[in-house]
Amino acid sequence: LRSVNGPAVTVLDARGTNGLRCLENTNAAANPQIAGFTLKRGNRSLSIYDMGGGLYLLNGTVSNCWILENYTLAKGGGVYLGGGALVDCYLASNRATEWQYGHGGAVYMTNGLVARCRFVTNWTDSHQGGGAIYMTAGTVRNCLLAGNVANKYFDYGAVLYRGVGGAVRMTGGRLEHCTLTRNAARGPGGGLYQTGGAVTNCILAGNCVPRAVPEAYANLYQGGGSVGYSCSAPIPVGPGNTGVDPQFVDPAGDYRLRPGSPCLDSGFALATSADDLDREPRPRDGDGDGAAAPDMGAYEEELPGNRPFLCNFLA
Repeated sequence: LRSVNGPAVTVLDARGTNGLRCLENTNAAANPQIAGFTLKRGNRSLSIYDMGGGLYLLNGTVSNCWILENYTLAKGGGVYLGGGALVDCYLASNRATEWQYGHGGAVYMTNGLVARCRFVTNWTDSHQGGGAIYMTAGTVRNCLLAGNVANKYFDYGAVLYRGVGGAVRMTGGRLEHCTLTRNAARGPGGGLYQTGGAVTNCILAGNCVPRAVPEAYANLYQGGGSVGYSCSAPIPVGPGNTGVDPQFVDPAGDYRLRPGSPCLDSGFALATSADDLDREPRPRDGDGDGAAAPDMGAYEEELPGNRPFLCNFLA
């Protein structure tokens, strides 16, 4: 199923009708290929066990889609991913809201692959968290997550509930070559709340938590799992990690790396990652030392002679 003119003009709009998704594949034996649609205003809020407001996928590939303004009470405001792949998609303003059962504002995943996707302004109002993604397994690779929020704050007397993992809450799976920035949580893990799984070649920078939460948990809260060859402050325990400024081209919106960034050519070579978020080849010699090595984060920088000239002075 492929649109002719792309997601800007080919829209599947559920109009917020309760119980209505935009698309679903509940048959793990089927292998649909869906490309070039906007999936908008799906609403699965009939019960606290509803999942996948806009899309429910157990197998197949959904690519080049815009997944916008979908809603569920429970798991995956935009997408429930139990298998298959979500590739080259843009996910924005999706939400999961039930305060105890809401997981993953944009995606709740128990398997499968999310690759070369952009997650912007998704949120959850549950203490379970995962403003953009709640993952128990599967792989998220070459993705940008910016401006997502885990927003729950509820004082239940003896227990204080706070949303965790502004961008991602991770209990298992793999997070590879992703950039998490300008996300926020009411509890620990403004960028990532991790209790399991493996993080490799990622950048977590410029995320935030409120003053009541230790600043050390703004980018990453780690209660389990592993982090390697990644940039986050304070420096996580693990090989190849750094805690310095990644030096984005523009921290307010352009998350590519400047020349001289410590994240250039500082990643670990993964056989599974042959390109970046923009489909540019990976690895390349980004620091001009004559040896190609992968960059940290979602973007792989060009050779020094091919980059835009950046000025940092007034004349």
